[in-house]
Amino acid sequence: MMVIKFLLKIPAIPVMILCKLLRFLIDMAAKVSCLVLGPISIFILGCAIYTIVKHAWSQTFLLALIEGVCVAALFGAGLISTEIGCLGDWLGDFIRS
Repeated sequence: MMVIKFLLKIPAIPVMILCKLLRFLIDMAAKVSCLVLGPISIFILGCAIYTIVKHAWSQTFLLALIEGVCVAALFGAGLISTEIGCLGDWLGDFIRS
């Protein structure tokens, strides 16, 4: 049992390092995209408010759809980063056991 566990720990080390590196890169990409998507989201929200006031409902729907895609992209990046971080933490716990 101990030999099998040791043999499984050997490939777990590079995978753990890769997970930590991927999490770092995704976090940096998410922060940069927040700097880009933040002002764009505020502009889209302002345009959506304007189209609501002007009763242009088809444009309002399109702007809401674009805003939803921006929010989903940022949420997805955070979710993927968290899951990869959890995998890296689990592998670290497995290696230390």
